[in-house]
Amino acid sequence: MDEGGRALPPSIEDIHQGNKSFDCYVMASLAALAHTRPETIVKMIHDHGGGVYTVHFREPGWSVVSPSVTLDFEKEKHAGLGPRNALWPLVIEKAYGQTKGRMENLNVGGSPAGVLRDMADMQTSSFFVTQRDPDAILGVLAKAMQEQKAVTAMTPSKAEGTEDANRTINVTRGLVVRHAYLVTDVDSEGRRVKLFNPWGYNHPNDSGWLSIDVFKKSMLTVNISG
Repeated sequence: MDEGGRALPPSIEDIHQGNKSFDCYVMASLAALAHTRPETIVKMIHDHGGGVYTVHFREPGWSVVSPSVTLDFEKEKHAGLGPRNALWPLVIEKAYGQTKGRMENLNVGGSPAGVLRDMADMQTSSFFVTQRDPDAILGVLAKAMQEQKAVTAMTPSKAEGTEDANRTINVTRGLVVRHAYLVTDVDSEGRRVKLFNPWGYNHPNDSGWLSIDVFKKSMLTVNISG
């Protein structure tokens, strides 16, 4: 749905993390759903008209229905609008914030694994990138892509990162510390990984592609959900 009320199939291009929020892990999770399970997003949102919505989340073992969400574009926008002006990221983000008490609670940080478990009851496996060599990481990511799993990766905070990691993040366009990204593609032959920045812009190296060696140096964890 957009501001004109037209139905739009969810797309990662609709994701645009607002400059007032620090919930990259939430927006990367929404990008992951749009990329791998867009039909789940469509089923989650119920439009009651007049800008009022409810959202059904599938936390493990039960269904959670958010309180009614009313969007006020001038006052309440947390996420931004993407180029298609689709509303679903704003609706789900606000509803998810309400289930956590209030929107501001999303800014304390979290993991895409937890968000995808809350929203869609997706089972997740995670690993620290430092525990595997580049080719092993590439193989795991390629397999996850083939199985249409939702794959996210997070950079460390400056305190968590090694000197090499912090240096790599600092010199690589589109990488920032303590940030979540969606993995959208893997080129096994070229030994590279494509990432999507939930800001909606400033993707790694503009194109989104990183060599697997840079990926290993700069990332802290990988979450695979499905």
